[in-house]
Amino acid sequence: MAFFFTRRRRRSAWMRVAAVFMTVIIVSSNAASADRTFPVRQYEDGTIAIVSNHAQITGKRTAFRGDVWLSTINGGKGAYLMETLENTRKLNETLVSIKAQLRGGGCVGNNTKSALFNFTTNEYFECICKAGWMGQDCAMPLPDIEEALFRIDASDFTNATATWLPMSGQTMLKSSGQIESAEYEGRKCVQFNADEDYIEWDLNIGPTAMPILTLAVDVYVSSTPNNLGWLFGDENGGCDRYILLHDNRVGSNRTGASCKSMSQWDSPPVKVKAWNSIVAFYNQTAQTSYIYVNGEKSKVLSANHDEGNGKLRLGSPWGGHTTDSCVAKALVYDFEFTSEQVIAFSLESDFPPPPHDYCAGSSHRYWRLRLTEQKYAYNIKEIQFFSDIARYDDTQSTIAEPWSGSNSLHVEDNCILPVSGGQYGGHGCDRAFDNNIDAWWSNWASGDNEITWIGMDFKTPQKVSHVRFMNGRNHAGEQGLVMVVEFSDDKSTWTEWTGERIVTQPKEQSQTSTSRTNTWQEAISKCSAPNRNPSYTHYPKECVGGHNIVKFTGKTVEQCKEICSAMSNCDAFEFGVAYGGAGGYQAGDCQPQSSANRGSCSGSYYNLDLYVKNEVVNININGKELHQDSDGWILLLAYKHVGGENKALVQGTAPTSPTEGYSHVWLNDLGLTAADVDSVRFYCHTSGHGRKVHFSTSDATIKSFLIDGSATGNKVSLWTSGTNKFSDHTANLPDATTHTYTTLTNHPFFKGGTYHWIIKGSASRFECDDYPGGYAESTLHQIWFKRKQ
Repeated sequence: MAFFFTRRRRRSAWMRVAAVFMTVIIVSSNAASADRTFPVRQYEDGTIAIVSNHAQITGKRTAFRGDVWLSTINGGKGAYLMETLENTRKLNETLVSIKAQLRGGGCVGNNTKSALFNFTTNEYFECICKAGWMGQDCAMPLPDIEEALFRIDASDFTNATATWLPMSGQTMLKSSGQIESAEYEGRKCVQFNADEDYIEWDLNIGPTAMPILTLAVDVYVSSTPNNLGWLFGDENGGCDRYILLHDNRVGSNRTGASCKSMSQWDSPPVKVKAWNSIVAFYNQTAQTSYIYVNGEKSKVLSANHDEGNGKLRLGSPWGGHTTDSCVAKALVYDFEFTSEQVIAFSLESDFPPPPHDYCAGSSHRYWRLRLTEQKYAYNIKEIQFFSDIARYDDTQSTIAEPWSGSNSLHVEDNCILPVSGGQYGGHGCDRAFDNNIDAWWSNWASGDNEITWIGMDFKTPQKVSHVRFMNGRNHAGEQGLVMVVEFSDDKSTWTEWTGERIVTQPKEQSQTSTSRTNTWQEAISKCSAPNRNPSYTHYPKECVGGHNIVKFTGKTVEQCKEICSAMSNCDAFEFGVAYGGAGGYQAGDCQPQSSANRGSCSGSYYNLDLYVKNEVVNININGKELHQDSDGWILLLAYKHVGGENKALVQGTAPTSPTEGYSHVWLNDLGLTAADVDSVRFYCHTSGHGRKVHFSTSDATIKSFLIDGSATGNKVSLWTSGTNKFSDHTANLPDATTHTYTTLTNHPFFKGGTYHWIIKGSASRFECDDYPGGYAESTLHQIWFKRKQ
């Protein structure tokens, strides 16, 4: 039974019960310990819920305002008993017992850890079972899994010698490569992420020795670095018994129990940057095989496997077959799991919940999705807004489906577009909110809007915490676009939410209802806005081997930076340059990477440059928080000036972002002197042209300028020689310097009337290697320093 208290007033709203909000004691009629009772849950609307077979609430001299509701849990839905008062009986001055006849079914109280309910939206219950129980209503005991013939656990791995001794007693025969332990989401595991990373044990799992075989593994997958990712089993070159994490020969999802059947296994793909539970079964007598990936079963395929090497192996000894994975445990059984035992294995894996860093969104009337660049021909199949994150999948692998549950907010009749138009023919904005993933909105030939966006007028303020998006076409011009989520209270002034951005990815335009493969792109509201504009370090003719996320074509470096910056899993990106190498990348290719390890990849061969996202590190210097990049440069000054503005400079406040900041500090503000400085770095760019100033110097006089920003002793020769240019430096300054002034913000080095460095100099000028003479252009200036060790 679920017992709810709400604060809504209605007839007979006062009910005297002996209970207090300060101290609430819950007693279950058949529970002797806290483990056998449900917790009290308080929801955002003030509802207090207690779920139990029979609950008594005791307290002293208090009363509830509002209704007391009883609800049965039946088939996952709440069914209210409205006649609360008639089912209430006063026992004495300090106790009220509330009882009712409830229909059968629903969560079994003693077996259920918790039941979820959103009273505001009347959302469905969900039975969360206690250990040892399973099923929709937690009524089914978790089946025992018999003793494994072979079992290894990460807790038994020895790093120093790469020794992994099975709990079941088999002999370890060989350890190859650089195998080390690691930890993901709080769980210890052993990494296999390079060719020749493998361990072998003395156990024959061949068809003759073991006609019936089950292999089971808990594995964290960081990426899918190749098309032949083999993890666990035995193999001698004949496609034997082996768990495949990502082999493109066995179907589009690339998972399978072996490569013997070169056809669709129809098992789901592994989740990347997540834990996976995998169980594979082999029956030599029936010559059949199948695999479970995270509880979902593949087809049962015909497979007559070879004998293998007579040894059990974890990892791969073959080139190009490595995984990028971390194994917590691996087991071998000589019997076939039942479907219930597969569930039991997955539940006992005890994977930690994904860290969402989630905070509920704010409430506003208007919400929209906006492209950061204008597109005159764009299509969207579907957008879904949600008030919570109950359906969020951080692996971005959920197949697109309609959803109109009580936590969905989208209503097709309330869609909105720019005033000047934004609809092609009958492809109106309502088609993006109609729960039909085969219809789409199009803005083709609909007018020259300044920006491309589509949104929703909710009529009243609504909280949006989760957004799902489905791109309209598999078309190069609609891929690799950055989409931001924004809200407004007047449909005029828009503000970006603190949540994630979406990078549009290729999706199939036409699909049938029985062969869906398009997956949602999803974003959720965050507690604080991520760094929207990180800085990057450029490494010409370098690249990353095998950590591709998704490739986009026809991009500029700046567009590729924006793409990587919007992807939480992007650590770097490769950019195609026409070096004439034999590799397949073309000029303008943008390849985000989930790793920044430059390793042995040849950019000149693959026609690639590498741009590594600089890690955001704040350091404290004498009580001041300062931004430090991955190369140790500390940010003193950052002014992002917007063209047309003429705001005063902000001294004494350290900028926390090199690209969004508008303030500066000097060494005096930090309690430092010039003797603490190793070198100084200057950077600027402007909307007036494409050149960039980017250089550093270790000159002692220039270092002294950082004490308070004054440039006493400044002279031309300090700037025309002895400076070190960064790879993206293209400007005339500082080498073209002919004059100097005496502050770092106002003409510290310049060529008169031609090339200037000015940050609100002469009261109103913002200039970078040019001479516009005012503040019309947008500019960005930065000054950094590196401390002496």
